[in-house]
Amino acid sequence: MWLTVCGPGANATELVAVQPLTDRILMLHFDDGYVEHHRKGQPRSAEKVVTVPLDVDRAALPRSYRISSTGDVAFKQPLVPVRVGRKSKGTDFAWFADKFENGRVI
Repeated sequence: MWLTVCGPGANATELVAVQPLTDRILMLHFDDGYVEHHRKGQPRSAEKVVTVPLDVDRAALPRSYRISSTGDVAFKQPLVPVRVGRKSKGTDFAWFADKFENGRVI
């Protein structure tokens, strides 16, 4: 099975994986960025967040996708999904605190 993400902005984030959740649902895993963590001896404020956000408006449009398969006659011609849903969660976090003074983050 092949999935094509169409339209401008499709390369604004990295498509990491496409997995079947059920016989009717595909999960697309997009990665919007990462953190360059501080090194030993550097302050935590040296961390850098690198992000290329997903265009969520375009990603929510079923017409942004085409699903096809050379091994399944039902998907020989590319089809547009009926619905698109989205769930987001963070996977990498930066520490922007150098130290604590008087019970406060600096």
